[in-house]
Amino acid sequence: MEATKKRKIDTRQLTAIKATKNNGKRVFYFRYYCPDLQKDNIRKFANTEAEAKVLREQIKEKQVLGPSSPVYGLTFGKLKHIFLSAQQKRAHNKEITKSYLNDFTRRLEYFEPVFGSETLIADLQRQAIADAVYNKPS
Repeated sequence: MEATKKRKIDTRQLTAIKATKNNGKRVFYFRYYCPDLQKDNIRKFANTEAEAKVLREQIKEKQVLGPSSPVYGLTFGKLKHIFLSAQQKRAHNKEITKSYLNDFTRRLEYFEPVFGSETLIADLQRQAIADAVYNKPS
């Protein structure tokens, strides 16, 4: 008896939006991987392309920041420390200049009190980041 072969799940899957006909009506869809269900090739349908783009962005954000993602539970302070450590190694290896490293450090030290050291990366909203970048009061 032949053993069944298990298909490898594509955990990076998030396809482009495509159009198709459903009962004679044009609809838009994309396929994606759901980390919570551990399933890929799940299809999401929308009536308009704009609606499909919004749905795709929401799913993309959930894949990046959801409980199954590697950044879940990561705080701004930890991320800053990890990033600066990597940049210090690059500066030591002369891949970047010391002034470039100092610029990174200065910018991140500006954002730390704005966002808070213990703020989870998953909790940061695009608008809050944009406001901080453009020095708008929250």
